[in-house]
Amino acid sequence: MVRPVVNGTLTLLVLTSAACTADRVAGPAPRTLPPDIRRTLEASGVNDGMVALMEGRDSAGATFLVAGVPVHGGDTLTAFSEAGTQPRVFTVHPNGGYPGAFSRRQIPGLTPQHDTYLTFYCNITHPDGTVQRLVQKSVFVDSLVQRDSEQDSGGHGARHPDPKPYGSWEPRTGLSHQDGRFPTRYTSSIASGEERILLFFTNTEAGSPCEGNKATTVFRSAVELQGLVPQPPDNSYTFDRIDSDHTSIYYVRPWLRPVVLAMGRYYHESFGRRLRLSAASLPWGGINDVNFDWTHPHRTHRVGTDMDINGPADNQAEFRRLIQSGKVGGFKKCDVHNGNHVHCYGVQY
Repeated sequence: MVRPVVNGTLTLLVLTSAACTADRVAGPAPRTLPPDIRRTLEASGVNDGMVALMEGRDSAGATFLVAGVPVHGGDTLTAFSEAGTQPRVFTVHPNGGYPGAFSRRQIPGLTPQHDTYLTFYCNITHPDGTVQRLVQKSVFVDSLVQRDSEQDSGGHGARHPDPKPYGSWEPRTGLSHQDGRFPTRYTSSIASGEERILLFFTNTEAGSPCEGNKATTVFRSAVELQGLVPQPPDNSYTFDRIDSDHTSIYYVRPWLRPVVLAMGRYYHESFGRRLRLSAASLPWGGINDVNFDWTHPHRTHRVGTDMDINGPADNQAEFRRLIQSGKVGGFKKCDVHNGNHVHCYGVQY
């Protein structure tokens, strides 16, 4: 199996191989390709047959190119490599919603969608050893699908009874354009974690040495709100025990850390006891599946801006102390939830 290669700023290369119908075909000199595309194709190690190159733009506007893992043996996953061995094609924010359900408003600079292009090449090795890489202008994408979403990732444990929701592609089938590109858009679900993507395609370009070739590629992406950090421990507060199947529920945006610290220290100095932190966000953000059914409890705890807090008793006097501490610390708003804790908002969207 060919291993994907990360080279400099290249994030990934989607890569698929299939036996070419014409090995060692004489022909014109190899066409000149831009250096980044040439290096990415060379990293695939496929000198005869089909290669699919995925490209897109990262959050800074820079182009990324990716080489994935070829799947041999038809439409099966028998040769699929173990989880964690493939670089990600891209990372996208877990801000998708379910129809009719709560969906956080768009946060500036973050999007639950990612636009990409697939470009298909027929590689031919000439008798002199040179490799010609021909852009194929008629390739049919039979299927581009999210194969699954790994349960034990994104901060979620492996004991959830139902499969984790995962994203979708549109379009996920169709013919490439005359420039050889197949544009498609990925949309995430609200569950963070690693995802595995399966691509099937067929070369239909008449007269191509690779006409009729079929190929399958599997590659991976991630649904993650990047940049969340753990709330550090402090003598002014404690962390409640985590009852749900998650590695941590105490991740926040970096700017929220001092707000929580200020809140805890005010509470500790004013009332002589330690504040209890009971919930923030998962390490990768997204929905917190505390009920093990992928519904929407803690639905505002997806982006690292909110914190649930508690004290020694659930009564109005204690709730007033907690709300006062949150406001002094710098939260935009704090209110009582479910009659058993106070929810503080770092941002009111």
